[in-house]
Order: sequence, then C-alpha cells, then structure tokens
Amino acid sequence: MELGPNWDSYGGGPARGEIVDRRDLDRLRIDLESDRVERKASAADANKLRRNICAFANDLPSHALPGVVFIGVKDDGGCAHLTIDDRLLTKLAAMKDDGNIMPIPSLVVQKHIFSGCEVAAIVVEPSRSPPVRYRGRVWVRVGPTVRQATPEEEQRLSERRSGASFRSAACWRRHSGAAQP
Repeated sequence: MELGPNWDSYGGGPARGEIVDRRDLDRLRIDLESDRVERKASAADANKLRRNICAFANDLPSHALPGVVFIGVKDDGGCAHLTIDDRLLTKLAAMKDDGNIMPIPSLVVQKHIFSGCEVAAIVVEPSRSPPVRYRGRVWVRVGPTVRQATPEEEQRLSERRSGASFRSAACWRRHSGAAQP
C-alpha cells in the first residue's frame, strides 16, 4: 500500500485485510458518534481512550467492522486544531500493549489531514478473543456511549469467542444424536 503525505501509521498493519480507507474515515469523522465512532478534541484523558479501545475491540453489536477513535475532532465534527506529532502518535500506539488492555487489541494509529485539520485516528479491529478487558473490566459501546458491560453482555462476548452458545451446543447435540452430558 502506498502511503501518501497525509497518512502515517503506527502499531502494525491490518489484521484482516484493509482496515478503513481514507474516504471511509472522512465519512465517519463527520457523521454522528455511534457504536463505531468516538471523537475527542484531545488525548488528555488516556483512561477514556483506553475504555473506547476496549469497547471497540469487544464489538458488542457484532458489526465485524473496526471502530475509530478520532483525536483532534470536536463532538460536532469540527476541527480542534490539535497538533498531531510523532510524540502523540507514539503515545497513542503504546496504549495497545502497555498491559492495561487484555487480550492485546489489534489496532492501527494513523495521522490524517482532512480539509486542513490534523487528526489522529485509532482504528480498532474487533477482537477474535472477546471479552477484552481494560484494567480487569469489560467495556462496551452502546450507541455513542461507553459503559461497563453487564454480566449478560460479558456472557455473549465469551460465547462469541467459543463460537457457540450453551443453547446452540445443546441444540446441536439433540439434533445430531451426540451423547448428552
């Protein structure tokens, strides 16, 4: 992939194909916040950034699409006029494997310039091993909000990791003739 003058990437390449192209990022940046988009005017609150990374990795709605945290963008989608430099991008990329988010999420940190506005984008792939935890707690996105997962939501995420829920496994045994436990 050819990287243009407005694109820098930290944190490794995509885990599953092309993550998000520039047009998709620009569209997500100006659209409403949702269960796939978070905007921050600055990177001052690292705890909130990590909770969002954790929530996007958990992908509670099962979009199977990456979530994006935009830094340097106001809540209304306007430019926060933040300088996106190497130090900030390195700080954001370090959140991936600093030991606070487990299992380690698949993410890429990118710098973009949209209409003269410098923006950092943390693009987070859904985890193949949910639930993902930040400091031992599971976080999920519900619409444009981030909150701690309920026990039922944690169970759904755990079942997704194994590929089958208890009910579907019981149904399979009943209809396949497999021995009942």
